Amino acid sequence: MDSKTLAEHPYVDDSLVIDDPETEAKGKKRGGLHGLDWRQAIGALAIVAGLVCIVGGWIGMSGTPVLSEQLTFLFSGGFGGAGLVAVGGIMLAAFEHHSDRMVIAELDRKIVALHHDLRSTRTR
Repeated sequence: MDSKTLAEHPYVDDSLVIDDPETEAKGKKRGGLHGLDWRQAIGALAIVAGLVCIVGGWIGMSGTPVLSEQLTFLFSGGFGGAGLVAVGGIMLAAFEHHSDRMVIAELDRKIVALHHDLRSTRTR
């Protein structure tokens, strides 16, 4: 996780942000569409696709007076679209969970470093 993402988190102060040395050593940057995480990209795409399915199903249902034909639009567009929206929401929540875990790990590293510095000043 890069310092920009950590700096945006409400529990991390800008002045305390330290870049992850493992990420820098591997040369990994946040890629994707303009810095989106893969979970965010897939979640957003699933939500958009789900909404398109729901609208398409509604348009199909509204143009059909026969109930048996409306049910096919309900099952494919309505339920399928609702499922895609749910999957998109889960993916966005998974990104938030991952982001929070990375911030907690960063805070833990800072606490350990401060504890180490405090012990080294006591022993002098």
